[in-house]
Amino acid sequence: MLASLRPILRKFPDAKRLHWYRYGDWESPVLRKELYFQGNIRVQFKAYTGLDCGLEYEVHNEPTVYAVREDHEKFLSLFFKNLARNPKYFAELTAKTERICATVERFILRLHKVKHWESFNRSGLDFWYSSFKRHYLSLFPYSFLWYQQEKFSKQLVAYALKLSNVKPDKTQIVIAKMMAAPLGRKPYSALAAADFLKMVLAVKKNPKLFRLFKTSSFGKTQGVLGNNDVKFSLDRHIRKYGWLSTRHWLGNPMSADEAFKQVKSLLKLNIDKVQLDRQAAARKAKLALGRLFEELHLSGPSKALINILRRHVFLKTYRKELLSKADFSARPLFTQIARRMHLDYRQLIYLRVSELENYLRQGKLPEISKLALRQKGYALLLYKSKVYLFENQFSKHAPWKGRRRITLTGTVAHGGLAEGFVRVVRRNRDIKRVRAGEILVCDMTNPNYLPALHKAAAFVTNRGGSLSHAVVLSRELDKPCLVNTRIATEVLKDGMRVVVDANRGYLKVLN
Repeated sequence: MLASLRPILRKFPDAKRLHWYRYGDWESPVLRKELYFQGNIRVQFKAYTGLDCGLEYEVHNEPTVYAVREDHEKFLSLFFKNLARNPKYFAELTAKTERICATVERFILRLHKVKHWESFNRSGLDFWYSSFKRHYLSLFPYSFLWYQQEKFSKQLVAYALKLSNVKPDKTQIVIAKMMAAPLGRKPYSALAAADFLKMVLAVKKNPKLFRLFKTSSFGKTQGVLGNNDVKFSLDRHIRKYGWLSTRHWLGNPMSADEAFKQVKSLLKLNIDKVQLDRQAAARKAKLALGRLFEELHLSGPSKALINILRRHVFLKTYRKELLSKADFSARPLFTQIARRMHLDYRQLIYLRVSELENYLRQGKLPEISKLALRQKGYALLLYKSKVYLFENQFSKHAPWKGRRRITLTGTVAHGGLAEGFVRVVRRNRDIKRVRAGEILVCDMTNPNYLPALHKAAAFVTNRGGSLSHAVVLSRELDKPCLVNTRIATEVLKDGMRVVVDANRGYLKVLN
């Protein structure tokens, strides 16, 4: 068992026999993480998938997540047995996920229409909290499908090829072609990136504005911008996509100054060429996938299964963004609840679900002294579908003892070559430290990384597969990207000079 888990699991001897592994790192307050556990337990997951499995064991030792292989292996086994019995099962599950996302979008619109939260009594606030919780939890079971996303994708493509009597050694080729040619609309982060390019085009068409953006700060340009189209576009972008800078109930929406700097950093690009290159690459990828289907003589059911998986390239990122959009849209509600409890929002998100619901339904206030301990560090254990909290718990990792002069290999998400200095992003606050031309290294990219992804010359992640957020954004921004290197954040340190060869799938430390 991992040494960092011993203090947490010492009272649960059965848990020590399980195969624990370090899944990844992400910041998350107590309230959000406990809701995540509630959304993925067996009851919720069975209602979503029809499979008798779900999340039984997990540890969130802020910010590190430890998972159990047995949970995911059971899901994979049951999924493919069900798919063999019902060939339409994955299509039905995909359609159900799309309906859930559409329902949550409609609920978010309802939330936006609510004004004057201070006029609601405790019962009214509880009604809206309960509605939020029901919709929010409905998005979580989908994430459990992709805990072992690379393995799941490979098994699903191999299963599709088997239906056409094609050898499984073609699996990786199909996945590579599929990654470059997703189906469905673009996620919010890709739309936000495209919106920035439109603003850059508008600035370049106006010589006065172009000089102003190149030489001045936002504060000096505010008066000059007035009510012109660029000022309107900046304001509209912040209203429409500003929430992408938040994640897991943390962080602040993009400010006008940050949006201005983003446009300014993109002025050096030849936007027309970038857009034409993207369109040409999308057409080429679609044709290449079609030719591969013909070469392999795939049957209708095989093509259908692979095309459903292509839809998940969009759906996987979109669902993650929708969680951020939902929790940001509910901030006015939770801010008002916090005021009634004599807390601020930052304290409220470190409450347990039961503590929040006890106040809303019984008027019982929690012990505020405990919240300070949780903000310093905490661990949540999900054990046989029950949640246990450990306060003032700090995540500890052994330092990397390998060689510094090292070559890492990973899965190519988007080809290209880049050289630069490493910037490791472990927490939300690190995102703003990324400078233009640096190599962004992280556990996994998320929608709130968008400003940093614009600046970075390339991205490298520990985790991620053919359907990950990094794949979608690297293709959209046309930047080299390696995923699934496993140990990038452990080996690489800020300031290291590296070369990323995303054509051949490796990263080499130069100094």
